[in-house]
Amino acid sequence: MGIIIGVDIDRPDRSLDTPAGDADRLTKRIGDYLGNLKSEEWKAKAWSGREARNAARAAGLPVPEIDNTADIRARVPEEMYPPLLIADNNVTFQDYEGGIGYTGPIVSQAFRDAVESLDKDVHQFVPVEIRRKDGGLHERRPFYFMRVTRLLNTINLNASPQLQRVGGKPTDPVTDTTTFHLGHTAFAVHADRIAGMGLWRDVRSDMHIFASQPLVDLIKARGLTGWRAWSTFTEL
Repeated sequence: MGIIIGVDIDRPDRSLDTPAGDADRLTKRIGDYLGNLKSEEWKAKAWSGREARNAARAAGLPVPEIDNTADIRARVPEEMYPPLLIADNNVTFQDYEGGIGYTGPIVSQAFRDAVESLDKDVHQFVPVEIRRKDGGLHERRPFYFMRVTRLLNTINLNASPQLQRVGGKPTDPVTDTTTFHLGHTAFAVHADRIAGMGLWRDVRSDMHIFASQPLVDLIKARGLTGWRAWSTFTEL
């Protein structure tokens, strides 16, 4: 089974900041950048597709939806990321760690290598130096902010009737942009849509990172640490 991958909640607590103490400001800048991308894409597609939507309304047909996912698929300019973070303790850093704000998770070289063995040149990895509170470097270095930029429509809704939709009425038609609560619920995905892949996000729940069974098998075999399965899915 594949998983929704996240940070192991049993790992030691720690916080990260820049030497100047401005990590929150820097990561907010990333959030603003992505928010502007999303807004500009929506405006452009709303304008360019207005005739098709008006024609559909006039004919009583379903109105075409606007694909508004530029912020998920985008690569963020590397200079927006902090190059150095300092931990508030000396506990060993794991292979998969939580990031700060909008950075995405922080991963080791070993975790990056596992991902790129399946997803070569797909996702964004931005180098970051992590130092312990005492100033020392962690042994798993180098580390990277990992931004998963592959966005797919993979959830098999026919095989996952237990999933609850986000908003709308139960009788509303399900479209390509209808989203669902996943939580810790097991579900199914279309195996043919993820063949040979490692990581992706899904249009029906884009806040999560999905990891395929082959990638899970690989990170287990290599003994990579710091991650956990928040929920599981069957590849049908």
